[in-house]
Amino acid sequence: MKLLSVIFLVTIICAVCVTTPSSTKPVEEPNREPVKIPHVLPKQSAILVDGETHPEKISDHLAYSLFFRLVAGRKTEAEKNRVKSYIRQALGHQDCTKPDKNNNSLNNQEADVNAIIAAAEEFNQRIAPLDIQVSDINKPYHETEHMVPMSNSDKGRLKQLQQQRELMVADLAASLQHRLSADGYKNLRKHIKERTKRKVKIFDAPHK
Repeated sequence: MKLLSVIFLVTIICAVCVTTPSSTKPVEEPNREPVKIPHVLPKQSAILVDGETHPEKISDHLAYSLFFRLVAGRKTEAEKNRVKSYIRQALGHQDCTKPDKNNNSLNNQEADVNAIIAAAEEFNQRIAPLDIQVSDINKPYHETEHMVPMSNSDKGRLKQLQQQRELMVADLAASLQHRLSADGYKNLRKHIKERTKRKVKIFDAPHK
């Protein structure tokens, strides 16, 4: 399995997410300063896909995964309020004190925000055991001093886990159509397509 490194840059709340098929790190807390690209991605790493110029090449699975990881797991009230503000902007509810142009009430707008947070938390719960299995498979190979070819059985297992991830994310993304208002769902789809995907860069993973 070809290893890739994915950089997700979110300028609104200053977060960076780095993921690979073999490991996944959650985004930094949104109240922190912007994070520089990690040293594990040297300058010679080739950009395979730049979402800024080719957003259509970023899969829905990857974009929704990054979005859910960004939203989920907020603990403090400050973090929760910041992520709610981010979601309101994503849904086009920048002025949350007034009804929107379609006369939706503030309560309906907040219902959309809470539904997205609930979906993200469900994603977190369902992805965690898959992430652990992926990490356990990759760990022996990462701990060696020299590059060791991955066994066919481990490659097959990683492929199965990746398929499980994609099916799970597709299921959650599809469920949003029923969890959100019509306008909320339309605006979220637009945000994923026009904002999230454009913040993703996929690099060829550096070799040891």
